[in-house]
Amino acid sequence: MNDFKKPDRSLPGADDFVHWTRDNIRFGDLDIQGHVNNTVIAGYFETGRVTMFRERGLGLGGGTENVHVALVHAEMTFVRELRWPGTVEIGTAVLRLGRTSCTLRHGLFSGGHCVAHGTATLVLIDAASRRPAPIPEALAARLTQWSRPAPQP
Repeated sequence: MNDFKKPDRSLPGADDFVHWTRDNIRFGDLDIQGHVNNTVIAGYFETGRVTMFRERGLGLGGGTENVHVALVHAEMTFVRELRWPGTVEIGTAVLRLGRTSCTLRHGLFSGGHCVAHGTATLVLIDAASRRPAPIPEALAARLTQWSRPAPQP
């Protein structure tokens, strides 16, 4: 008998995300098998979070002029293959907010179906010291507006 827990197979839905953007599937995204390469999914998720952080009213201004954002951890689960041509919808939400970091949840949808999902943990880095920097209160308040609770297993 093993002690491994059976993974949760529930897929995220549209209500699990606060911010949405769209991207085109490019012919260059395909691998030799004719479907979108798994590394490209990470790029779609990056498009989602960068677009969210540049959204009017959120922005990384307000006390973050001397900090950078660094991706420190990413996880992805691939559910269905994607093929060209087409578009994808990218959902993003803040899952957890820490002292110097935040974790985002991503969902990638095509034709109304979840094709991939994952998380990304970002840390604010002081531009001079290159060390983690506390998230300013004003930014934390703005990020909270983009949050969704963690899914329950």
